[in-house]
Amino acid sequence: MLHDVGKRHARLGVFGRVLASVLIALHLPLRGRFASYRDHGEIGARELEAEGVELMVVEFARHHHRARPTTIDADTWELLQRADQPPKTWARRRPRIS
Repeated sequence: MLHDVGKRHARLGVFGRVLASVLIALHLPLRGRFASYRDHGEIGARELEAEGVELMVVEFARHHHRARPTTIDADTWELLQRADQPPKTWARRRPRIS
């Protein structure tokens, strides 16, 4: 949860977050709130670091959309990445109708 703390600076609603995600995926240049949304990991990491949060939390915030930093071991990184995945909901597990 802490790794996305930087997203609050973008002040985007649902539509804005969707649009920002599309623009990011298309590698288009971003400014203002869209750039803040894209850079939320670094923004959040700086905030967490300033508050004295544990290094692993700061590094996960900074790198969670990038390659594993050397400060986090591979097993822990894998666990953190899995925890960051959206939950599987009933809507994704549709029952077979006979």
